[in-house]
Amino acid sequence: MNADTVKSQKDPDYVVIDSGKTSLRDLYTKEDWMAIWMGFFLLIVGLLIFLPNPPEKMNENLAKYKAVLKEEVARAPFKTIEWHNASSSKRAIRATDQDFAKTIAGFLAAPGDWKTNPVDALYRSRETADAMSASAKESYDKAKGSEEESLARAVIAQSAAAVSLF
Repeated sequence: MNADTVKSQKDPDYVVIDSGKTSLRDLYTKEDWMAIWMGFFLLIVGLLIFLPNPPEKMNENLAKYKAVLKEEVARAPFKTIEWHNASSSKRAIRATDQDFAKTIAGFLAAPGDWKTNPVDALYRSRETADAMSASAKESYDKAKGSEEESLARAVIAQSAAAVSLF
């Protein structure tokens, strides 16, 4: 064995040794940091768009729903129908329900699916959408009727509980 063979077995040339040191230059040259900066930029843009434009009547409705929740907690030892309605309405107050937010979401949404024409992924006419939803309409109507029936039974049960002072 000569000296070159021994050297190549000890220190191969393809071994990368990382020192683990970071520098300020890493903040703008490494792709991991670039992803962090882009995320930070998106958060700032979102704050600039949504903070000055809160949902309409947010403060009035929020206070009203909070009052109903507090009132219903004091009234009954369980969550009443009114409590659930107020809670759902409170959760439904969203900035993303505003027109400009829906426009932004439309631009940022992923394309839909298509079977034969790729344009179907980007635009769907009202007639096509109605035809697609027609198959689910019967199931929707059945579920809606079941929901209304269950709500009527819940109202009767809650009224009976109220008569007996819960």
